[in-house]
Amino acid sequence: MEFLAGLYTLLLVTICLLLAAVLWKLNKPRNGGDYEELKRWMQQQLDAQAKDFAARQAAMAEQNYTAIRSVSETLQTSVQSMSTTLAQGQSGQQQILTQRLQSLEAANTQKLEELRKTLAENMTALQAENAGLTVGAHQYEYDATVPEGSVIRQSLAPKTEVAPGTEIVFTVSKGPEPSQTTEQTVTFDIPGEYLNPELGILNVEIRQDTTVVYSTTVDTTDPAAARSVSHTFTGDKGTSITVYLYINGTEVASQVVSF
Repeated sequence: MEFLAGLYTLLLVTICLLLAAVLWKLNKPRNGGDYEELKRWMQQQLDAQAKDFAARQAAMAEQNYTAIRSVSETLQTSVQSMSTTLAQGQSGQQQILTQRLQSLEAANTQKLEELRKTLAENMTALQAENAGLTVGAHQYEYDATVPEGSVIRQSLAPKTEVAPGTEIVFTVSKGPEPSQTTEQTVTFDIPGEYLNPELGILNVEIRQDTTVVYSTTVDTTDPAAARSVSHTFTGDKGTSITVYLYINGTEVASQVVSF
């Protein structure tokens, strides 16, 4: 629109100048010097309008370039944002799907194991019933060598002759006994009187009874050096032990560890 307005203005100015020239010529047809001066004046006006029109064109081109560049940058930013969001969404969906598959696999594995144990027990009971025996309630025990669900022993020795309907009881393995041990971590803070830089290097030990279970050195001249020591102990559930902190061969603290 600005380009058309400028062009329209230029045409109007040109027409006005031409009319002025015609009128001037009609009034003074014999004065050649004035005519040449008018031509120069008209040419100056035309040149000025042309320069103004060119300047407006350049300004419009600059504005259009700036607007196009702004739109391009905005579109590029939007595309990058959408790509990032899409990638994050796909990654999250893939992670959720993987977790669900792992959960389903674990559940199926557990169900298959339960089915295997049930089938093994039923087969044992069926064999006993086919032999004319009555199957009593199973007994269960932990056994580290017999797989879970398998028969450890039976109440009747193999090939024993008994009356029909005699009860037989099977002892079935529950697999290895769960661990009865647990872990506890003990932390000792080094007493402040031992952090004097004049003491230099400290020999620090954690002992269980008289046995050294952990040892290290602490440089008291180093502000970044550790100011505490830790060690993890393993013991049977329901038991307790006493552990000690020694610095330079001297007992300075103790703790009771309960499992």
